[in-house]
Amino acid sequence: MHDRTDRIVSNRLILQLVGLEVLRCFASGDRPGARKNADFVISDQCPLFNLPRVGKRLQLIDQDADQHAWMYRAIINQANNTMVGYISFHHRPPDPDLSSFYDPTLGHAVELGYAIEPDHRRNGFATEAVQAMMSWAYAREGIKSFILTIGHRNGPSLAMAERIGYRRIGTRMDDEDGLEYVYHATHSS
Repeated sequence: MHDRTDRIVSNRLILQLVGLEVLRCFASGDRPGARKNADFVISDQCPLFNLPRVGKRLQLIDQDADQHAWMYRAIINQANNTMVGYISFHHRPPDPDLSSFYDPTLGHAVELGYAIEPDHRRNGFATEAVQAMMSWAYAREGIKSFILTIGHRNGPSLAMAERIGYRRIGTRMDDEDGLEYVYHATHSS
C-alpha cells in the first residue's frame, strides 16, 4: 500500500483526500462546482452532497487544520478514476467522543465511517477501503484501536465488519441513524 497524506493506494482503490473546495461544494450541494474542482469522476449518486456531517467536519478543519488528513476521502476505483463512495475518520486522534474506548495498552481509538454508492456495492470496495484506512492510521500515528458504528438493519456492513475482525461491543442511539451497533477491532501490527 502506497502511503502519502493526500492519497492512500490499495489494490484496486485510491483513497483521495477531498480538498476543502470540493468539501464546501459537497456541503452546499454544488454538483457542478464539486466536479469542476475534483480530479476524479463524481456521480449524481454521491452521498456527500448536502450531507450535514460534511459541514460539521469543515468546522473541525477550520478550527484545527491537522483534522483534514483524517477526514473525507473519495474512494476511487483505479480502473476508471470514478468515485465509488467515501470513507472518513470522525476525528483525528484522540477523538474526544471515544474516551471510553481508551485502553492504555492500545492507545486512543478512532472511529471510521464510510458509504459505497448503490451501483458499486458488493464488489469488496468497503472492505478494501476500511482495511487501507486502518493500515494508514497505524503507520501514521500507531493507532491500533478502531470503532465502527453501523445501523442495526445494515446487514451487509454488519457482516463485513465481522468478517474483517470487528466485534460487537455495544449499542448506541444516533440522532440521524437511530439504533446502531458499536464494533471494535484492533490493528494487528
